[in-house]
Amino acid sequence: MVVRLVALALALTASAGAAQEPVEALLRKMTLEEKVGQMTQLTIEAVSSVHGTASVQQQLDSAKLDSAILTYHVGSLLNVWDVALTPRQWSALVEVTAIEPACHDIEHATGQDLNTESGRFQARDLIAALLRPWFASRDLAEIRRTFAGTNVSWGPYQTFRQLVREDPRCSTENPMFAEVEHPGIGTYLMPGSPLDFTTVPRVPARRAPLLGEDTDQVLADVLSLNTREVARLHEQGVVAGPATA
Repeated sequence: MVVRLVALALALTASAGAAQEPVEALLRKMTLEEKVGQMTQLTIEAVSSVHGTASVQQQLDSAKLDSAILTYHVGSLLNVWDVALTPRQWSALVEVTAIEPACHDIEHATGQDLNTESGRFQARDLIAALLRPWFASRDLAEIRRTFAGTNVSWGPYQTFRQLVREDPRCSTENPMFAEVEHPGIGTYLMPGSPLDFTTVPRVPARRAPLLGEDTDQVLADVLSLNTREVARLHEQGVVAGPATA
């Protein structure tokens, strides 16, 4: 039984290694833009001409789809529309930006009810035209102060570097993150579980396992090998634990 398992493991390892070679060759041929595109996911809104509803069939725009895939090399599409605002969030945005009179004008001109999600979607370009000068005339600090303590759903656009270096939500100020020591690498920021309950403590952040660190546990728990069998596999060089300095 052990021999068959070891043979299977070796075969799978060899197969994985062989499969990895063409993948690495393909990656070497890809440009940076192609790699970034493959890691990008768009909502289906970005390539649609008609927003699907219970009574209206969603329609993709072939030109937008070609552009996303052929020009920008987008890797995947998420089959959801843009994030909807709740009535409370919409009311807060209208109040804070003082666009309520203009919204009434839009409703009168278009016949759309902006208190509904469908109405706001149909009038989205007009709403954006209302909000654009309000945001353009204020810097981020003022917008942050204005929206603080309201029900407005918002967030600043930022690069990943800005997120890591400047945003306190991605730091040890957020209880989900902690500085973790990793052998051979040093200390780095690591996220823990986002779940935090009153009666169940948050699972702390922990480092990634070292290569081979869990070998013995997997052999014992998953393959039900005893200590002697595991030791024999180590002696034969079939398996190994973490490298020692």
